[in-house]
Amino acid sequence: MNTFFVESLDESVSLCGDDHNHLKKSLRIRPGEKVKLSDGAGSYGIYRVVETADTTLLEREGGVKTKEVPVKINLYQGIPKKKKLETIAQKCTELGVNALTPVVMKYCERPQVDFKRLEKIILEAAKQSGNPILPQIGDIKTVNEINPKEDLILVAYEKENRPLKEVLESRPDAKNIAVFIGPEGGFSEEEVLALKDLGAQSVSLGENILRTETAGPSVLSVLRYVYG
Repeated sequence: MNTFFVESLDESVSLCGDDHNHLKKSLRIRPGEKVKLSDGAGSYGIYRVVETADTTLLEREGGVKTKEVPVKINLYQGIPKKKKLETIAQKCTELGVNALTPVVMKYCERPQVDFKRLEKIILEAAKQSGNPILPQIGDIKTVNEINPKEDLILVAYEKENRPLKEVLESRPDAKNIAVFIGPEGGFSEEEVLALKDLGAQSVSLGENILRTETAGPSVLSVLRYVYG
């Protein structure tokens, strides 16, 4: 079912502009068909299309529902090259990340972020996947500016031998998880030590060295499988 995002899930809702044009001209949705509307925070409703003239008028069928998330996941991503960050944002949105914070690290080559472009990609990925939660994009931080409050903090570190599986098995009660992924050049030892001082646990993702755009989605997939 096609998903659109609105500010309020009222009984009657109108879509205009890009959403109206996409629904009418690209998707060719007609009166009587149904779509899902979400407020971006996890609440959503099923709406029937009433008319698609100048704007799209929809009426809610049934009540508003809320997606229950067993664990919230925040991704702290070392800033890679532009296209790679866009790929990471897209795939992690599909996998249900709750927040994405770009982090400047020692081995970042071009620590720049096009936030407007990133927001557009996240919105499109949420629509495509039907995810009613729009991930929050945090301001750019350095490792020294971060003070994560999650009850489980993971650092995917290529020099670590302890498997991710072992750490997760020891924390079945985790409700809020922070995941740190390095840029193309990985973490410096100083950065890993600084994160460990904040309570982080470094973990191995296996024998193979993963690209930065592969590592984040891989960890997200495992966490969603383990915690739901």
